Amino acid sequence: MTPITLDEMVVAYKKAKVDLFYASDPRLLDLVEYEENLGDNLRNLRSRVLSRDETWVKDPAFVGTFTLSPKEASKALRPGGESDSFIWSDPHVGWREHAGSSQPVAKFRPMGRCSIDFHVLSSLWILKVGERLERRLDSSAMGSRLRRTRSGDFNELASGSFKPYLYPYREWRDGGLTAMTRALDDRKSVIALTADVTSYYHCLNPEFLLDKYFLHGVLGADLDTQETKLHRLFVKSLVWWSHNVAERTGWRPRGLPVGLPASAVVANLALIQLDEVISDEVKPLYYGRYVDDILLVLEDSGNLQGRRDVWDWIIARSRGFLQREEQSNSDNSYPSNTTIEFSPSYLSGSTIRFDNHKNKVFHLSGSTGRSLLGSIKKAINERGSEWRALPAIPSDPTDIGSDIANATHIDGDPAETLRDTDEISARRSGFAIRLRDFEAYERNLNPESWQAHRSAFIETVCQQILVMPHFFDLAPYVPRLVKLAVACGDYEATMKLIVAVRDVHRVAVETCRLSVVGDSTEGDAQVDVSAIWGRQLCREIYESIASGLASSFTQDHIDNLIFEIQDLGQVLPDGMGGAEVRSWHSRSLPAI
Repeated sequence: MTPITLDEMVVAYKKAKVDLFYASDPRLLDLVEYEENLGDNLRNLRSRVLSRDETWVKDPAFVGTFTLSPKEASKALRPGGESDSFIWSDPHVGWREHAGSSQPVAKFRPMGRCSIDFHVLSSLWILKVGERLERRLDSSAMGSRLRRTRSGDFNELASGSFKPYLYPYREWRDGGLTAMTRALDDRKSVIALTADVTSYYHCLNPEFLLDKYFLHGVLGADLDTQETKLHRLFVKSLVWWSHNVAERTGWRPRGLPVGLPASAVVANLALIQLDEVISDEVKPLYYGRYVDDILLVLEDSGNLQGRRDVWDWIIARSRGFLQREEQSNSDNSYPSNTTIEFSPSYLSGSTIRFDNHKNKVFHLSGSTGRSLLGSIKKAINERGSEWRALPAIPSDPTDIGSDIANATHIDGDPAETLRDTDEISARRSGFAIRLRDFEAYERNLNPESWQAHRSAFIETVCQQILVMPHFFDLAPYVPRLVKLAVACGDYEATMKLIVAVRDVHRVAVETCRLSVVGDSTEGDAQVDVSAIWGRQLCREIYESIASGLASSFTQDHIDNLIFEIQDLGQVLPDGMGGAEVRSWHSRSLPAI
C-alpha cells in the first residue's frame, strides 16, 4: 500500500490546472482564489482523502453544481414540411423571419461546475488509479487518451493529463479514409458506418466503475487498499455530483460532469467491451472510436443491401452486447425512432443508445467511391495546410468579412468527414483558424498597426458569428474574442462584442423553445434555462476582461463594460464588480 504524498497532491494540482486551461470553462478566478492558499488547500484535501470519514464527498460545496452551455439551435420545418428557400443576407432578419412562422429549438448541454478540490481529486485519481485502468484500452480508442511515455507509463512530467486532441482526431479520421482507399484500389466494395451515442455523458452512470466484474474481470485491475479507497471516493464524488444536480433540477440523478477532464477517462472505459467485440468478432477493415464517435469500415460481401442488413450483421456478432428495438417494417430500412443499444451487464444503470437518425451507412465502390473519397481528402489536406501555415495579415481589411463568411456559412462547405450531415466541426475548425491568426497578431504586433483589420474582424464577428443560429455552433470562442479585444486596449470593440452577446441571448430567449439535453420531463419547469445561461455568459465575459485587461482601460471603461454584462438580466456574484477587475488582474491570473 502506497500512501499519498504531498508531492503527489502538487502534481495532481498542476495537472488539474493545465487540463482546466484547455477546457471550455478554464475557471480562472476560482484558480486564483485556490492558489492564494495553495499549500493549505492541498494539505486539507489530502487529510480528507486519508481520513476514515468518506461523507465529505456528499458535500455540495465539494461536488459543485452545473451550468448550461449552448449546444445547437435547430430550425423547425415550416408548416407543410417545407424548409427555407428564401435566403436573407442579414442573419438577424433571416432568423426573425423564420422564427415568426415556426418556433426553433435551442438546446443546451449541462456542464459540471465542480469545485477546484474535486478537480484535484480527479487528477489524483488519474495519477494513482485511472491511468492503470485506461491502459487496458487498445489503439482503436483514440480520443481523450492520457499522455504516456514511450514505455507506456503515464507521463507524470507532462504539463497536462491528456494528449492534444488534434493528432488523435486526425488519426481517427484519416485511418478510415486510408482503409477505404486501399480497399477501392484493390477493386473491393466497402461499407462505411458512422455513429455516435446519444447524450452519452448525460446517460452514463459512473457506478459501473465499482462493478466487481468490470473492475476485475474486464479490466483486470488489482488495486491495493489505498488505491481502492481513492477509486471509491472518486466514483462516489461523481455520483453525488449528479444527485446534487438532481436535487436542484428534478432531473434523474445520472450522468457525468462534462468539463471535469477525468469524465473523459470514465466515458472511454465504459465502451471497452464494444471495442473488443468489434475487433474480435466483426473483424472490420478499420475500426476507430473517438470517445463515443465511431467509424467502422467493412468489406462488402454483396449480402448487405441496406442499413438494416448492416446493423443486423453487426448485432449478430456482438455477443449479445448490441440490441435493437423490434419493429415490423415493410421495407429494408429502420424507422427514424429505432435505436441500437449497447448493454453489457456492467452498464445496467446506464442508457447507451445509437439513435437511428444519427447513424450513417455509406456504400463505396468503383470510380464513384473514389470520387467521394477524393473530395473528402482534398478538404482535409487544405485544412491541414492551413494549420501548418504561419498567419499572414490580409492586404485589405475588407477581405476579412468574406473570409469569415466562408468559415461559418452553413451551406456550401466541402465534406470533411463522412458524417456529411454534420458540418459543425468543419465550421468550427475554419473559424478557429481565423481566430488563432488574430490572437497571433495580438501577441506580436503593436495594436495600432492592425487597428483597421481588427475593427473589420470584430465587426464581421458581431454580424455573422454572434447571431442566431451561428452563435450556438461557435459559443466556446466568445471568451477568446472578448479577451482579444481587451488585450488590445480596444474599448469600442469590446463593447460591441458584449452588446452582441447580450442581444443574441435576448433573441434566443424570445424566439426559441429552450431545452436541456438529457433532462427529464418533470424537471423542465424547475430549471430557468435563460437565467443559468445568462449567469454563465456573465462569468465568461468577466473572466476574459479581468485576464486580458490592457493598461489603457480606464475605470469608467471597465464600469461601463460590467454594466452591459449585468444588462443580460443577471446579478454577478460578490467580488465580481467593476471595482474588482483590476484587483483580479493584479493578483496574477494563472498562466500555463
